[in-house]
Amino acid sequence: ETDVAGLLLGTAGASLEEDYPLLANHLSRDFEVRPIRPGEPIPPEVTVLFVIGGTDLDAPELYPIDQYIMRGGNVLFAVDGVTVDLQRTFRAEAPQEMPLLDMLSTYGARVEQELVLDTSNRRIPVREQAGGSTVQTLEPYPHWVSLRGTGANDDNPITARFAGLDLYWPSHLSLTRESAE
Repeated sequence: ETDVAGLLLGTAGASLEEDYPLLANHLSRDFEVRPIRPGEPIPPEVTVLFVIGGTDLDAPELYPIDQYIMRGGNVLFAVDGVTVDLQRTFRAEAPQEMPLLDMLSTYGARVEQELVLDTSNRRIPVREQAGGSTVQTLEPYPHWVSLRGTGANDDNPITARFAGLDLYWPSHLSLTRESAE
């Protein structure tokens, strides 16, 4: 029997097909992927729930997620502490209100509304006018943190095949209380 992965997109207008096709494709190798609409109950057969984004989730839409967690459900939250204007300025701003961040805080995980910068980072193309021509160079961009697989524990099943991960505009995560276990 195949495990079921629920995918809940918490950003208005986002779709699996257009915004997350690689995620859905990779998950479908090991799971039956089931889209979950914000606010609908999480079916009991869902083995793991992925909540992607969350800026547009309100308290009533969070209730089924909270109930799923209370029943012992497993959730991976991929949420931002800040929003970045990708269309014009790349300016980052903390959302005025984000109920999902408040809910996570009640579980002991606070997503800070600030950006993490790192010297281990990706590069971005930068164009500059030089005389009568445009020159493009790749410059370090500390807002795009690059985690490399070196140093990962090969004996741990979670990190045994970890090759690396790029985090674009990541936020700091603070643990606000001890786990009950």
